[in-house]
Amino acid sequence: TLPAASFMLSLAFTLPLFVVMASATLWGIGVELMMVWWITALQTHVPKDAIGRVSAYDAFGSLSFGPIGTGLAGPLAIAFGPKSVLIGCAAIVVTMVGLSTLSRDVRRLKATPATA
Repeated sequence: TLPAASFMLSLAFTLPLFVVMASATLWGIGVELMMVWWITALQTHVPKDAIGRVSAYDAFGSLSFGPIGTGLAGPLAIAFGPKSVLIGCAAIVVTMVGLSTLSRDVRRLKATPATA
């Protein structure tokens, strides 16, 4: 999801259209790769009898926070300006991706389940 920050920054600094389009394309590719890796990790590391519940909680979190963030974006842009909000959102993306990589378990996650 890190390329999302480059897309936000390209909008914040009103870069040329081809740069915005390239960063949006990279963001789309990044999101699709992340989703493949995420679903693979869930199916590989979550026990089969719990995968339905885990997937439901995952979907609930993903689908509930999206509208909340979208709802906050407008008032924040009015209060602080669109450029500041886009830069702030990019900083949040970079920070959260960086923090997630601090976990050794995240960095060492394998596509195959660990042996018992």
